[in-house]
Amino acid sequence: MTNEVRKFSFSAQQVHEILASDKTIVGEKIEFKPYEKKSLIGKWNVCITEHPLIRLELHVAAGVPDDPRTYRAALVLEERIRGVDYSDIAIRRYYKEVLPKGWHQNILDPTLSADDRKQNRHEVLNDFAPVDLKDFLSKVCLLWNIKLPRREEDLL
Repeated sequence: MTNEVRKFSFSAQQVHEILASDKTIVGEKIEFKPYEKKSLIGKWNVCITEHPLIRLELHVAAGVPDDPRTYRAALVLEERIRGVDYSDIAIRRYYKEVLPKGWHQNILDPTLSADDRKQNRHEVLNDFAPVDLKDFLSKVCLLWNIKLPRREEDLL
């Protein structure tokens, strides 16, 4: 194990500002493509409204399209900075819960060493209960300040 801080182009403060900024999906139709046998995956470019040169990627996957518990999402800025997942069970490390049961958001800080346990925290998402993939995408975008297209035909 190493305590080296990884090279990441943005400070923790800049990541916070990027997450708080209004963002939009850049000129692409919002659709999911088949992945492997039964899965669906979507990957889109996202830009910050005030700073269009800063680009992010939004990744959304459905392991089993009709089972919301298999959905996951990631927001990538050079590397993953946020994620949303579901866990059937809570995971504890000694006396501390490190992964909550149910829906949670991974809060990643790429400026910290990979050995630092604060580098990837899991925060419970109360009232996050998607009913289908479209609803999951909408909830994730709301969580991360990403505006979806207004026209229904551009969404899925």
